[in-house]
Amino acid sequence: YTLPMIENGANRTLNYLWYYMGSYASVVLNWSEDDADGNGYSLRLENGGEGEAWGYSDCGKISLAGTTNPVIYFSYKTDKAIASIYVIKPNGEEVLLKKLDNASEYTMAKLDLNQFKNERYIRFRFYADLEGEGSFWFDDINVLDFLDYNLVMNNVEVSNTVNMGATADVKLTVQNL
Repeated sequence: YTLPMIENGANRTLNYLWYYMGSYASVVLNWSEDDADGNGYSLRLENGGEGEAWGYSDCGKISLAGTTNPVIYFSYKTDKAIASIYVIKPNGEEVLLKKLDNASEYTMAKLDLNQFKNERYIRFRFYADLEGEGSFWFDDINVLDFLDYNLVMNNVEVSNTVNMGATADVKLTVQNL
């Protein structure tokens, strides 16, 4: 994939290839209606069984070629889970990008990818050690060149219907990331 890569789960639809693996059949990757951005869905890696388990979800190959300041930012939260994000290099080496803080509410993580600019491609692994019925939610995954895409819109309000050719009032908040 090329940048920007934006995956937000809107309408229970993925824009990119994601796959998962778990230590037991009870570990699954599901859609969750508990999402960070209000579009209705996030991805949830969960252990439906008892006892400890692990699981992860990987994305397809992403090229950072031609970027100046590549970053990944995403929202996440955890429940009885220790979560991390890894970068997988073309030679298969897994590099821990960050062990994520425990978060009972959605938290935004923004991570620098400059050390991987010269790789042919990279993949991301969202990993969790899950206790009992533990869960790791992740949403609004954005991989981009931060010089070009450093603003985000929040709290967008617009009427439910707008007729073609008509004007409409739109209220929003724009923030630097």
